[in-house]
Amino acid sequence: MPSFHSFLYAFDLFGTAVFAMTGLLTATRHKMDLFGCFILALVTAIGGGTLRDMMLGATPIFWLEDTLYFWVILSTLLCCVLLSQRYSIAIKYLPHADAIGLAVFAVLGTNKALEMGCSPAIATFMGMLSGIGGGMIRDVFCQQIPYIFKQEIYATAAMIGGVLYSMLFILQVDTHISMLLAVAATLGIRLGAIQWHWTLPSLASRIQTH
Repeated sequence: MPSFHSFLYAFDLFGTAVFAMTGLLTATRHKMDLFGCFILALVTAIGGGTLRDMMLGATPIFWLEDTLYFWVILSTLLCCVLLSQRYSIAIKYLPHADAIGLAVFAVLGTNKALEMGCSPAIATFMGMLSGIGGGMIRDVFCQQIPYIFKQEIYATAAMIGGVLYSMLFILQVDTHISMLLAVAATLGIRLGAIQWHWTLPSLASRIQTH
């Protein structure tokens, strides 16, 4: 049976591939060249984890000591290029793919912070940062308003997943089960927001500006 470390590692690489794909598809939508596609895939896939590790003081940063992350990103880029005729279909589901990456990275980030001795509140924030950081950088590079600054439920989904995982961690529930439950909760909330347009209330209609 695979060790827990192997489980986490595979989960992390899966999230990396998914986020790399969302970065690549976003670059394609903005008609970037191949180099631009790679850079956007790269920052989307490792941006959040890099910010997390820098804030936690976790050195060396994960991708500096393990080049497999780069190979996963390059492989994702190659696969998408070879299947370029399907981009018009894939772009339609970009938010759904992004939701998967968000859920996986939010929970993994929370777990890493908890294992480093952070409080549940800080761990939840670090998990949220892991999930939204790469997408924020991606959107800024593309001169778009990041998801987290819109009314869409995005960062909130990551936060809820982090809170749930932290609670299960404190209760010493089996980590595999805890992760799957937290990922499912985060993913379900985000997909629900996409499907049924769930939003957070805005203050714009309540605050008058002169």
